[in-house]
Amino acid sequence: GATVVVGVNRFTDDSPELTVPAPDYTGLEADQAASLSALKSRRDHEAVARSLDALRAGADKLQSSAAAESGIVERIVDAVRVRATVGEIAHTLRQSFGTHDPAA
Repeated sequence: GATVVVGVNRFTDDSPELTVPAPDYTGLEADQAASLSALKSRRDHEAVARSLDALRAGADKLQSSAAAESGIVERIVDAVRVRATVGEIAHTLRQSFGTHDPAA
């Protein structure tokens, strides 16, 4: 006890250990899939396709030149406004930029 170690030999907490119950994710995947399916059925498919095409064109323009005038952020926002999913947007960007593969 010559050296004070807070929580070990001084100022210890004698209260019982707190246990946190594990969250219940039962049915979460099915709920999310149903929600996504409902969203896709209600949206304007042509508007989504146009916005993703415009995003792809902006990404290709950015990829082919150093110009930051492609408006890629605005095109992402436009895609979100017409209810394109994050996965659809990411897939569109991967088509232009590819994926990062770090050297091992």
